[in-house]
Amino acid sequence: MDAFIHYILIDKGGGQEKFRDYCSMLQINPYLRGYCILIDIGDAIISRMYQKDELSKTAQFKEELLDMVSTAFEKEKNDLVAFLNTEKILLIKAVPTEEQYMEQIQQFYQQSSKLLEKLAAQETIGIAAGSLSYLESMHTSYHEAETLLYYGKELNIQPPIFSYHQWNILTSLLPYKLDDDICTNVKIRIKALIKEKQFTDIAKSFLHYCQNNMNITKTAEKLYIHRNTLIYRLKKIEKLTNLDLNSFEDCTLLYLTLKRMDMVEYEKGSVDYN
Repeated sequence: MDAFIHYILIDKGGGQEKFRDYCSMLQINPYLRGYCILIDIGDAIISRMYQKDELSKTAQFKEELLDMVSTAFEKEKNDLVAFLNTEKILLIKAVPTEEQYMEQIQQFYQQSSKLLEKLAAQETIGIAAGSLSYLESMHTSYHEAETLLYYGKELNIQPPIFSYHQWNILTSLLPYKLDDDICTNVKIRIKALIKEKQFTDIAKSFLHYCQNNMNITKTAEKLYIHRNTLIYRLKKIEKLTNLDLNSFEDCTLLYLTLKRMDMVEYEKGSVDYN
């Protein structure tokens, strides 16, 4: 089963014939539809393996983890569950229709919350769900879940439960899905702002201004600056970019670009506007 799951997620070299042979051998419906739930348990297993008195119990511990995952997400006959490696468990939930998928994804957050509580001592990093796919193309759902785990960790989204059906996840990821060409062209247009000596402070003030619903008083309080200082910085942006910060569209464009720049610089370890 572990080999089959790795095959449908990674190894596509054997073609449909090998895929159907696997399904026949394991008595799995090749036309199965479902979605991936990826659970990152961190170094829970590795840390136990380094404890000599726990070596004999590692296999039992892994089975307990699989049982907890199966129970939390109400594993049924056609569902598949296995370890991908020492850090990740994959559950493929079988759902025949999109309506049933939507019903299950509505329960995903609550089920994940309960699992996180049980795994609290295991340094669980996160749980993510992918989209509905046919078994043969389940790698699509898996890669979505992996991407969500990666960005969720980078952005420190709490609690660490991720799916594209959560508004807070979509709004958090939007800046990093911005088209490269658009981002490049906007950066060219705001070159004067980027070169400004106080750019970091100005950018931070603007991002918080947007995050506080464009409320000057509330933003100034959050930043511990005088409201006149904030107004000065916002006017500086307008002067250097010719953007109208009273325009929702202009603010959205600049916000997404600066957030995208923020993430790139954060990954380099050089700046964090938050």
